[in-house]
Amino acid sequence: MDYYPEQWDISMIDEDMDNIVELGCNVIRIAEFAWHIMEKTEGQYDFSFFDHVISKAKEKGLHVILGTPTATIA
Repeated sequence: MDYYPEQWDISMIDEDMDNIVELGCNVIRIAEFAWHIMEKTEGQYDFSFFDHVISKAKEKGLHVILGTPTATIA
């Protein structure tokens, strides 16, 4: 399932993932459109937001496909 937690309030993550599991999904794909979060300043990388998302997914038994954010407007 495509999941873009950066588009929602992060406080919704547990409920979102519970709903994903309830729907019978076991894999989420994240981050395709989120390079602006990972590199807010050119050359300075911060993956902590998605580290958190991946950690939460693991808690829920979800596998993660981390998309390559190539479709982001520069």
